[in-house]
Amino acid sequence: MDKINNIIFFVDDLPESLIPMDAMDTNTRLFVSFLYTPIIKKLQGEYISPYFVDMSKDNVICLKFTDEVFWSDNTSLSAIEFLYTLRLIFSQRKKCFYYLDFIKGAKDFIYGNAKLENIEMWVEDNVFFANVFNLNTYKDVFSCPNFSPLKFRQDEIDFQTTSGGYFCKLSTNKKIILEKNISDNKLPNAVEIIEEIDIHNQIQQIQSGKMAYTGFTSLNLEDSVLRHKNYELQSDIHFRLLFNAKMYDEIKEHSANIKDEIIYELKKSNNLLKYINVNCNELYYRYNNVISTDTERMTRFLYPDYFPNDLIVDIITKVMNRYSIKVKSYPLSFKAYLSENWEKYDLILELIEPITKNQLDEFIEQIQFIDQKDKQTYVGLINEYIKSTDNREKEIKTTALVNLIRKSSRVLDFGVFRQYYIKNPELPEIELTDNGLINMNKMFNKDKLCGI
Repeated sequence: MDKINNIIFFVDDLPESLIPMDAMDTNTRLFVSFLYTPIIKKLQGEYISPYFVDMSKDNVICLKFTDEVFWSDNTSLSAIEFLYTLRLIFSQRKKCFYYLDFIKGAKDFIYGNAKLENIEMWVEDNVFFANVFNLNTYKDVFSCPNFSPLKFRQDEIDFQTTSGGYFCKLSTNKKIILEKNISDNKLPNAVEIIEEIDIHNQIQQIQSGKMAYTGFTSLNLEDSVLRHKNYELQSDIHFRLLFNAKMYDEIKEHSANIKDEIIYELKKSNNLLKYINVNCNELYYRYNNVISTDTERMTRFLYPDYFPNDLIVDIITKVMNRYSIKVKSYPLSFKAYLSENWEKYDLILELIEPITKNQLDEFIEQIQFIDQKDKQTYVGLINEYIKSTDNREKEIKTTALVNLIRKSSRVLDFGVFRQYYIKNPELPEIELTDNGLINMNKMFNKDKLCGI
């Protein structure tokens, strides 16, 4: 492949932050991966790292950091930098800090009034230590982009020194420019991230010769766009419907299988299935006549205003109307949606990409949504799942937990977003790592074995 100096990624909304622990949406995570890399690489289910020797045992994480080059200034990652990164996540109460509650003392800090110093992690002789409740999850967590280390100099973050191959040279309200800061000659010298909400303008610029990729989501994606040569991006963005607790209790009185009913109706929409892989395994619901409730009520439905969310909301609204439940929709821009007070709404369409792929984290996250009368049983099953010593026993507990989520959770995970993009023909297809991040090495260094 001939050297490509500059490439462009179009997006609907620019990332508000390029700090890894702030990356809570898909686009931000993708672009943060140009700047920072986790200390562990997940490759075909295996966890590998040249940056430390793992000596963890007896519920103590013990990582002895090596001299392997990690930073763009050709220095290695130190244990103290990793510790400082985790402390920053805790002290600034970043949203991802919940995933660190396996460290002893973390839960008291997250949910109580404990001090940061009470979290049991420390450094000795370039070795990172942490007392933990178990050693089941730390590799998965530390392989996630949100926990990528930051470079510290005199206790301050050095944003010019990064680990992903690029640093942020310019950031405006419509454009971010990332510039290469390593000596790899085949990687593009610069990556521009440009906000352009009109997909047709994006395509027009590509057709005029711009070395660019369209956005992976769009405010106005439509069938006419997909008539262009397009590529599907592997996605882990889940569509979820979140019911207000009071409303969910009320509607279950009239339809115990309301969630199956919604999935059944979503699955009937051929247009929607182009954009969502709808969960339909073991779907037993079949629509018969639904008896409306005696009273009418108004339901407030919040959702981010981009395609295909309007199709989803329309289908769910029709299901609610069967029960004489009137729905008033509140479509907001994605930024406004994220900052809105969700407690004001009865229904919320949520797009979420799990930080980790660990099923235990998924089960733990569901605790807050499980019906109160089933919560004790559910937590007990999680504890049994954690203590399971063989695969068969774990499989039985997994099935029990999944069934209880389906029966008792007020969250409906109904499908995964199918993301498409269009590109300049001279550009390579987008390659992703096992963690769903853009793999620039694999895209532009086809003859080079990629490092971590």
